[in-house]
Amino acid sequence: MRKTNAIKRTREILVVVFEYFVLYRFNSHRHESLPVRMRRACEDLGLVFIKLGQLLSTRYDLLPKSYCEELQKLLDDVTSFEFDVVKNTIENDFKKSLPELYVEFDPIPVASASIAQVYKATTHAGNIVAVKIRRPHVDRAIASDMKIFRILALIAQIFSGNLRHINLRHILKQLEEWLHAEVDFFNEANNIQNMQDYYQRLAHQESGEYAQAIEFPHVYNELSSQNVLVMSFIEGIPVRKWRDVENNPEYDVEASLKASLVATMRAWMNEEHSLVFHGDPHPSNMLLLPNGRIALLDFGLVGYFDKKNITETRELFLAVYAKDLEKSIEAALALCNAPKEKYAKRIREDMKQYLKKTRTQSLGFWFFEILRMFVKHRIPMSYDLTAFGRSQAIIDGVFQSVMPDTPTVDILGDELKRALRKKIFDNLQSIDIAPIAYTLSEKAKQSPEKVTDFINRYFDDPFQFLRDVREAVK
Repeated sequence: MRKTNAIKRTREILVVVFEYFVLYRFNSHRHESLPVRMRRACEDLGLVFIKLGQLLSTRYDLLPKSYCEELQKLLDDVTSFEFDVVKNTIENDFKKSLPELYVEFDPIPVASASIAQVYKATTHAGNIVAVKIRRPHVDRAIASDMKIFRILALIAQIFSGNLRHINLRHILKQLEEWLHAEVDFFNEANNIQNMQDYYQRLAHQESGEYAQAIEFPHVYNELSSQNVLVMSFIEGIPVRKWRDVENNPEYDVEASLKASLVATMRAWMNEEHSLVFHGDPHPSNMLLLPNGRIALLDFGLVGYFDKKNITETRELFLAVYAKDLEKSIEAALALCNAPKEKYAKRIREDMKQYLKKTRTQSLGFWFFEILRMFVKHRIPMSYDLTAFGRSQAIIDGVFQSVMPDTPTVDILGDELKRALRKKIFDNLQSIDIAPIAYTLSEKAKQSPEKVTDFINRYFDDPFQFLRDVREAVK
């Protein structure tokens, strides 16, 4: 039976591929652009393909802007399923009629995405809520499509030498775990609570003004189940529709987006024991609110860093920001537990080129170029780096759509400099700087002109100080 289902599903995929990409000139899609046909194909093929389309929709570094904008319709504008299914799902889960549970229930969905549809309703207590209903048979669809993906991956590795050294089985397993996590509403309810608690703690810290600008929904556990998740309804504008409030003085789009990015960055640079971050912050999961505030939604995917993850990723990207070649190589290999004596020489030239590009590239580039380097040199990849990098790449896509001329690194520059200053101070505290200070002062005494050169040297390039200190220590 399973074999028959797999054959049937494979045939369905091939039919869609031929309809939209091979024979489209001879059918009703002949006047549609390639981006539109890509979006329609993903919709026809269902959950897993829609998720892939969603992922591509924020990758402005991979696809032209017109492609990304069309694929973003997959974020919250997927073909909806019938309201009878919604009604039956709720009544079967709670053994009560819809009027017994809600005073009002709007049958028109607020959003329709790949995994669920969202409706607006009013409880008997007078609370306006968002009711999220899981699509029927999503678990079965994930299992079926992932089985086919594994077969396709095996075939691809047979014919591609570049793919043979990549553990595609492990990657597909991670993708399947992500998908199952997204459709588990008990998991999502728990993630919302964890994110809310974490950001409340950040908001009460001395530098928590950005965390204070972020809002989270409240979960009504008594009205939630495996197939139904009920949360407070937050009135806002999806970032995907930011132009609707571009000229509205009550909104500050750039401030809202900056809050979502800098709050995570500041936590990453300052936290010592844990980091919690949104794993899927795409343009429909973020709502613009008045006064530069922003609300985060959809917490099926949430990432967690422990102390080791935080320290190692921070060490890597501070070294990258400081353009320290040796430290960047050392930190990158340490992150993946790859032996330095085996890989350092292999990646040195690639790391040099990488460091030249990072100053003008977005943060998503920083992560994914490191991952590409690892793939090229067959270095085992870190799951944690992949998850965090994916999150940053999605945010980069969001910023690219709103502020196309502003790399996220420019926005985060102050945070990186602050973290780097702290790192320098911590390092200086751990060593005896008297010999270094003596050496520099002797050089300055030999020629007054050197004092001016010294000031100009570090004023123009503060990170040169790190390189000079390193040479002095040597």
